[in-house]
Amino acid sequence: MLTIFESLTKTFWEDLKDHLIAAVRGELHEGREYPNNERHALYIKDDTIHSHAGIRFNYTTYDVRRGQDSITLKSGRDCVMAVAADRAQDGPFLYARVLGVFHANVIDKSRDQHAVSTRVEFLWVRWLKLVSDANGLPEVSYLPLTSTAAVGFISPTDVIRACHIIPRFSLGRDVTLDGWGRLKTTSFVQNSAGDWKSYYVNR
Repeated sequence: MLTIFESLTKTFWEDLKDHLIAAVRGELHEGREYPNNERHALYIKDDTIHSHAGIRFNYTTYDVRRGQDSITLKSGRDCVMAVAADRAQDGPFLYARVLGVFHANVIDKSRDQHAVSTRVEFLWVRWLKLVSDANGLPEVSYLPLTSTAAVGFISPTDVIRACHIIPRFSLGRDVTLDGWGRLKTTSFVQNSAGDWKSYYVNR
């Protein structure tokens, strides 16, 4: 059985290269997988992925003005929402917590050996799934960390705006304790005390 860390990182490079290829070509990613020969033909310039402390998103307010949201990884304001491709299954929106803000200069030589580098900005996120919408506020929970779909990549241009999720405290935390009362499984993408079983998306 894979450890949580192995589950989260097992397909990291494949998923990242698939996302970068789709971004360079202007194609929709949506879980698309490219053949290995095309992945190998994608080069990250200087073998460097640049990390950023935060990012800002512009959005249109209800009175047709420009608003701006800021995501900073150390502030706790780190959740975003995007339009869902499958509205029947996921509802109108997707929700995710941002784990990292990055950019890379990439070259796709699978179609053109003389291709020039393209800057691609991307977010590494941990996905939340819709549990219920019956109480007026969308209720969401994190995908299990053992799932390969628990984390993924999204383009900043697909983000509608930042959002605020509130733990549903009455259900408690989704944790497994060892014989000493400590968390049995933890991950660098979790709160040190463990995840809450579900959250409300504050509108």
